[in-house]
Amino acid sequence: DGKFDTKKITAEYLYTPAWIDVGKHLHPHDILWRPYVGVEYGRTLDAGSSNETENTVFRLVTQLHGEVPLKSLTNRLERTLNINKVVLSADDTFRYLPLENRKTYNIFATNLNFYFTDNISLNLKYSIGRDTPNFIQSRVLSAGLGLKF
Repeated sequence: DGKFDTKKITAEYLYTPAWIDVGKHLHPHDILWRPYVGVEYGRTLDAGSSNETENTVFRLVTQLHGEVPLKSLTNRLERTLNINKVVLSADDTFRYLPLENRKTYNIFATNLNFYFTDNISLNLKYSIGRDTPNFIQSRVLSAGLGLKF
């Protein structure tokens, strides 16, 4: 809504099938892939200055995740920067909004993850598309520090 005064509470429930042979590495490139399907459900608590008329948030979600370890880059960076693993990943997420406007929105994101240890990583991410909460077309480049406890 631009003013960030809309208040919602939502939950996302994703399912990935375990009964078919997915989520395994594809030889010879060690590509890990996994499909997801699910729903987002919630409620608009305060519409603020937005034009929303529907209080119930219900969205159908599909997502495909893929990742590949970059072994040759890892080998070079391990000697110079003490990086244990480098992984390139991508996610393509579609959301269908049957109650809000009956439209489909898509966001595609790529990540380059540098793992210094199992608990510390650096992430570079580029995403393009329309994502929650307001589904405005955007291109975002971001960086993050990952800490696992």
